[in-house]
Order: sequence, then C-alpha cells, then structure tokens
Amino acid sequence: MLEHALGGVGASSPHRRVYFIHGARAESERPFGDFLRRAVDQYPKLFVRLLNSEPGETNHGRIDVERLKQVLPFDDYDFYLCGPASFMRDLYQGLRALNVADERIRFEAFGPSTVTRTRTNGAAHPVAERAVAASATVTFRRSDRTVNWSAEQGSVLELAEANGIAAPSSCRGGTCGTCAAHVLAGRVVYTAEPIAEPGPGCALLCIAKPGAGGEGGQASLVIDL
Repeated sequence: MLEHALGGVGASSPHRRVYFIHGARAESERPFGDFLRRAVDQYPKLFVRLLNSEPGETNHGRIDVERLKQVLPFDDYDFYLCGPASFMRDLYQGLRALNVADERIRFEAFGPSTVTRTRTNGAAHPVAERAVAASATVTFRRSDRTVNWSAEQGSVLELAEANGIAAPSSCRGGTCGTCAAHVLAGRVVYTAEPIAEPGPGCALLCIAKPGAGGEGGQASLVIDL
C-alpha cells in the first residue's frame, strides 16, 4: 500500500504528503523496517512514525486517534488501516467521531471484520433489502456450467466450490474483495454487511445469494466465473 501511494508522490501528485504510522510490539519484530528507513531518505514527501508497544522500547506507544492527532497536522486525509480487529474498530470509530467521512477510510481485515461502517450522515450501511430466492439456477459463464441452487447450499461462492468451479477467495466475510465477480444477469442479496467495494456491476460472492425472481418467477443468476 505504501509503495502504491509513493508511486504518485513525485509524479502526478508532487505536493502530496504521505504519512505512514506503524505499530509493533518491539523493534525486533517490525516487518520491512529497513525498507521504511530507506524510503524516508528516498521520498522527501514521506513521513514515517514507528511505535513499539512493549515497555522499555524506544518510541514507546500505541496507535490510536490521540496519537494521530499529535502526528498529523491539520489537513484533509484519506486513511488506510490494517491490523487486528479491535485496532481497526477503535481507529475507525475515533476517526468518524472526528467527522472524517466514511468514504475516506479504507481498511483490510483478515477474516470477518468487526468494524461496522456508518455513512457520512450517520446511518449504517444497509444490507440489500431484497428477498433471497427459495431456489435458483446459477450459470457460471466462463466455466460453462449451470447448476441448481437452494438455501442449504449457502453462498454463491460455496455453490461454486461445491461444483468444482475455481473461485478466488480469502476472508469469506465480505471484507477483502478477493471473490468479487461480475453479475451478468439476475441479482444477488447480501447476507452480511459488505465492507469491500466490489466495483460497478460486481458482487462479493462470499456473502451473496441469488435474489428472488420478479413476480414469483424462477430466479436465475449468471456470474462471470
């Protein structure tokens, strides 16, 4: 993520400053420490703050909103968070309490996320209010397979796996976006709050089930997989 952000710093965004704040238990456990120190010398617009949570370590402290307020000068930021669930939950809630817009905060969780997003106006992101189909036919276009789906078969991702159709996945909780695929026809219903943004015309298969067909018709779904 840092390398991606730095790619725009001396090119299309020469005045953009990047703040990278990392916490570890001890300096000896910090990943990419040497890279981070070299990057500071290489990129004048990069600011790095390395914190260690164990007592007795140099730069002792933990990352929280109060620490961010000490480090970041008054400005407008996009935030990218990655770490344990409680860390991301507390930071997300703290940033929202400071009126940082929801769409300016991105995070990655490994496993189902415990972060509940709130819209900028304060309302929770709704799960799609559509009825799940009682049964459906699901076509995986690139695999040239059409299979029947029923509720006990779970998500569209689980249906694909049960039928030997290769489907990329990781978190299985709507967080990472790895399982996103284009919906070519039909519609899906999310059974959990989606955290990742799958992109226009796409769905997160790990939390998707076929949506009910219109006017009581047979539900059908076509996925580009």
